[in-house]
Amino acid sequence: MAGAFKGQQAIVFGALSGAGEDSYDKRYDVATVIRQLHQLTRLPIYSGMRFGHIGQKHSFPLGTKCQISSNTAGGYQLAFSDYPTIKADAIQVEGLWQTA
Repeated sequence: MAGAFKGQQAIVFGALSGAGEDSYDKRYDVATVIRQLHQLTRLPIYSGMRFGHIGQKHSFPLGTKCQISSNTAGGYQLAFSDYPTIKADAIQVEGLWQTA
């Protein structure tokens, strides 16, 4: 309602551990929150991506453009673009280990 999703084309949730019933309010679980968010925003919502507060996660660059497409296994994949990268040859490893 505050306009946080204005201009967005989708919402992506990471994999959530402990995503069952809320211990504070038993009427809500993650699936309920996602359904309500979809009803409010009318945006497609993807969940279960391997990023966030879990082990064995993938890097998910924030603030970059992402294209979501379905794959042949019935899931989806993400392709990121327009984000800065660091050239490996520009890193001076010696400078990383200097002590005061």
